[in-house]
Amino acid sequence: MKLYKTYKIYIRSKDVPKLDSEFNSSMTVNLKAGLNLHSDEKFRLRLGSCEVPHTFYNVSKYVSNDTIYLDDNIVQLIPEGNYSVYDLCDYLTDISTFPYNTVYDSINSKITLTNTDSTTHIINFTDGFAKLTGFKFEDRQINAGLSLTSFNTVNLQSIHSLFIHTSLASTNVISTETNSFQNIIGKVPVNRLPYEILSYEPLYSNFDVELDDRNISTFNISIKDQNSNLVQFNGVNFELSLLLEVYKEELQLISTRRAEPTPSLPLTVPLPVPLPVPQVVEPKPVDLLPTSLSVIKSEPIDIPSPNMDNHEIHDAILSASLLDLEGLL
Repeated sequence: MKLYKTYKIYIRSKDVPKLDSEFNSSMTVNLKAGLNLHSDEKFRLRLGSCEVPHTFYNVSKYVSNDTIYLDDNIVQLIPEGNYSVYDLCDYLTDISTFPYNTVYDSINSKITLTNTDSTTHIINFTDGFAKLTGFKFEDRQINAGLSLTSFNTVNLQSIHSLFIHTSLASTNVISTETNSFQNIIGKVPVNRLPYEILSYEPLYSNFDVELDDRNISTFNISIKDQNSNLVQFNGVNFELSLLLEVYKEELQLISTRRAEPTPSLPLTVPLPVPLPVPQVVEPKPVDLLPTSLSVIKSEPIDIPSPNMDNHEIHDAILSASLLDLEGLL
């Protein structure tokens, strides 16, 4: 298919209606003009650029890592915010209902919890809190005066990347999260510190999403984390641009011209055999008269005298002629 037409859609989160009053990362885009396809056309969509503030927290109820369970009971909610590992350790140590001293080892990036109570307790690590502090998602018993060191490294980067979703049906994007097709049109890496701007423009990528939709006028768009949770930007707005392309099937023209005959292989024509040069035979001279022919002389003829009449003269001449011819035979 051949690129036929291109549209650029600029979206400001403050201009569009929100789908959830608690989030501004889920919204509806309404194109009043609307876009319709002909039967031989196809929509393809890609993320053009985005400017997103890093105002989401690494410890928050929206990423499910702010709750501490002890002996199967909630003992504390960690206040939402962006924590450094030292801030987190100080806060955990100061919780009176969580009797553990928390120390961070910067060499191996692990945390050690020491039970400062005289009673044995069981810490119920939730998935989010376990990832945050480097422990496994399990229940761990720590006896009085004993310690437990995290198995994995501390991970305070709770949101690794931002995924841009739409309600438009795509046909060529597959996610391992669901092992099926998803309507993701782009992934934005979180490569800025908190409260900086994530500015992303995927110039190096030519990938686009094939859409099944034939008509586009209203669609939803949302920004989620790697676990498909809506991102809480805490009321701060952002901007996106989408590139919508229309591809058209190329018609293959059928030629009405009569096909040219296929040239046949050249025939091998034998070279002409030179004809023999005729030899000119010089004709040998032919003796018309036999060499051995002897000349016979006629006897002397008596010429009549003038007194002879005409008949006598004629007879005399004829006789002489006959005698000469006989000599030749």
